[in-house]
Amino acid sequence: MYCTLRLVLLGALAVPAAGYSLAITPLTQVFPAATTRNAMVRVEAGNAAGFGSGSGTVIAVHPDAAGTGGTICVLTADHVIAPATGAGAYTKIAFGNAGGGGTVFDSRADTFTVMRGPMFDTDHRVDLGLIGIRVDDMSTLPDINVPFLGSPRLSHVSNVGGYGLTGTLDGPRRRYNVNEGTYGTFLASFSAWVDQPVYTFGDYRFEAVHYVTRMGPTDPTVPAIEATGHTLPGDSGGSSWSDEPFTWTVNGVHSVSSAMRLPDGSRVVPDGSEWYDVRVASYKDWIDAGCASMVPEPASFAVIGIGLLGLLRSRRRASRSDHRIV
Repeated sequence: MYCTLRLVLLGALAVPAAGYSLAITPLTQVFPAATTRNAMVRVEAGNAAGFGSGSGTVIAVHPDAAGTGGTICVLTADHVIAPATGAGAYTKIAFGNAGGGGTVFDSRADTFTVMRGPMFDTDHRVDLGLIGIRVDDMSTLPDINVPFLGSPRLSHVSNVGGYGLTGTLDGPRRRYNVNEGTYGTFLASFSAWVDQPVYTFGDYRFEAVHYVTRMGPTDPTVPAIEATGHTLPGDSGGSSWSDEPFTWTVNGVHSVSSAMRLPDGSRVVPDGSEWYDVRVASYKDWIDAGCASMVPEPASFAVIGIGLLGLLRSRRRASRSDHRIV
């Protein structure tokens, strides 16, 4: 007999737990542009009790008005960074796949600001978090295309991405088999959102984007040959996004997903499994204000991005952002 397991993706763990990547099929894999993919980072937060890992997105890059330094702002999930508030706490941000030699920032050597999400009501917090990192030499960063902040509008399909565990399609049984121990590799696919409810789990409540993982063909009596993406524990904090001409828009921040635990202890994701993102547009003002508060004075003049291209994106964002919120 199978039992259903709700994977609440908490970061504060007594034993190590790493970030997870999407369960996807090659038929639905997405390959973001390099500058977009560079904005998606691995996040690790820990304390004396243990650590948890997830994903995040660089949503603002602020070079200083003079010199080589600056500040970057990473959007993630609150439960990913919660361990960073305990005794002996630390936070790490890493660019690129684990073992790939990408740039790494560590609060034990670098200056970090960690901001937990706003309160939804007196008893529940929104599952969002921000991390500000001071960068001494901005030239050490990869080329980054920072996103707009928006929400699903006309299309019911979003790209989704994250780091860590993978899932292999088991076509005859119409499910993903979760591959343990395959952490740290970025994967992206797409999934269709169903509705935008207010969602509650544990101590979190937020305006959400609700996704359901579907396998095809749609006939449930035949083996599946493809499937949309599904988030797993540790994709937490990663983005769902839409592509538009010359830019990309972050719609959601991965928060919670479901899977099934089999009697042998393995995990699978059956056809029709659900997951929820925090709806970014609903908290855009909090995100913008939080990132701005992490930039030391005197800050550069509204520079979001690197160089002239970043400045142009910033101007475009300022003129268009009000039209991107549902």
